[in-house]
Amino acid sequence: MTRRTLARPGRPWLLALLGIFLFCFGHAAGAEVRLSLVKRTPLVKPSGRVDQVIPLPSGGFLVRDADFQQEKTQTLEVYDAAGRRARRIGAFGQRPGSYYRLKGIGLSGGTVLVADVIGRVTLFGEQGAFLGTKLVQAPGFQIDGIAVDPERGFFYLGGCLPVKTYVDFGCQLVHQYRLKDRKYVRSFLKSDPDAVAKGLTALSDIAVDVDGKGRVVAVDAPSFKLLRVNPQGGGEEAFPIQSRKARPNGKLGESRDLKAVYRSSFLVERVVAAGPWAVAVIDLPGKSGSLLQVFDERGRQVAVDLDPPGKLVGKTAAGNLLFAARKGNGWEIAEHSLAAAPAVKGR
Repeated sequence: MTRRTLARPGRPWLLALLGIFLFCFGHAAGAEVRLSLVKRTPLVKPSGRVDQVIPLPSGGFLVRDADFQQEKTQTLEVYDAAGRRARRIGAFGQRPGSYYRLKGIGLSGGTVLVADVIGRVTLFGEQGAFLGTKLVQAPGFQIDGIAVDPERGFFYLGGCLPVKTYVDFGCQLVHQYRLKDRKYVRSFLKSDPDAVAKGLTALSDIAVDVDGKGRVVAVDAPSFKLLRVNPQGGGEEAFPIQSRKARPNGKLGESRDLKAVYRSSFLVERVVAAGPWAVAVIDLPGKSGSLLQVFDERGRQVAVDLDPPGKLVGKTAAGNLLFAARKGNGWEIAEHSLAAAPAVKGR
């Protein structure tokens, strides 16, 4: 009787609710993937933040420190394998060889690519030498993030390029450039139509990464979707992000106090493609933490609302995740593997 009632025409919403319940319950109870600690590395960093980490071939780290409340403290630092600071690269500012509001960093060979909010990609040698600047002018947009694919010779910028002059009508989100000459190639992916309809493009902030197959993954802060595109073979995909604790944002309405909206919104702030996984991070309102949403290679969400052991700040070449947490007078970088948990009999 129950099945016939649920399947009866006119009640499709019951089927949808059942699907969401089974999805969330199955993932919460089944725990298909788990984080396992690999190693910890302390950083001798008594002040500042750790917002992004790129492992170096030497065993050390390239660290982006990007406090947007105290912008002048922003810096790019190199740490050795023991966690001691070796040097700074560049400095805060608007002159050539500086960066103004660090939005993201990437590494290609011995070249560090630094993206800032005023539409520049500044290049440095790993030892700190200033190598040049790429101004993002044609097309022009504010940079939100950067991902580098040295194997295929490209880098990608996240940023809103309006499709109809104004951002209110939506944007192209990801933009491809050649590494060898830094020339623009093309743009991919568009704003979620639902976010456009709700007026949420004002909250747009596009994070990007590249997986081992050269596919670009992206998230746009107000949209609960993981986006993926294969620049080599074409094909754009969108996978819904499910959560039991975070709720998609409603219509923005007439509010112009964007800071207050940011503080009260659930925003998908970061994405990391590590090994076979893509991990999206939802930041909770009021600095109350974050949640990890994990997808497999087929775009299936295999973990919902994992509690992270710190801030997700990067990945290793082996496909492990890097988390940063403040420890005493410094910071700690914890490397974790993400792997499928063995099935439990009886479930």
